[in-house]
Amino acid sequence: MNSHAPTPDLHRAHAHERRNIELANALAADLLTLDEVLKQFDMTRRELEQLLSTGNFRRLLSNARAEWRSAQNSGERARIKSAMAFETSIPELVRCIHRGSQEPLSGRVEAAKLLARAGGVGEKSQVPVAAGEKFSVVVNIMGETPQVISKPYVTIAGSSCEGDSG
Repeated sequence: MNSHAPTPDLHRAHAHERRNIELANALAADLLTLDEVLKQFDMTRRELEQLLSTGNFRRLLSNARAEWRSAQNSGERARIKSAMAFETSIPELVRCIHRGSQEPLSGRVEAAKLLARAGGVGEKSQVPVAAGEKFSVVVNIMGETPQVISKPYVTIAGSSCEGDSG
């Protein structure tokens, strides 16, 4: 038997610690109401109070709050808050789309576009143009020697306009 294999008790301890870290992060972020956090973690207020009475959890919460409020985290906070605000608005956007005549068509279309973009639906992949390709433009002005202008990008071919008008 491998003496280094984790025991079921160790797995439970790690899972419990991970859950406490996630709970501390959720409380520190203050993005949800306390009742929403309790529901998410399937806890009662009494259980949270008991957990808050332990020094270990208070330290986890203090560290999570310090990290969440740090200046280096401001971009991430804004990104997470925006994502959560959008996520909570999705049911209303869906209702808006399906209201029919109660909402203007333009509003329903914009809501549908927003949801499609957020879900990655209907997006076309953009093919980057390879560097170093060239295009040429040939300017032929009434019998003069053609001028060739070459620049980086793509070759553009065309036909003469002579005789097209008559």
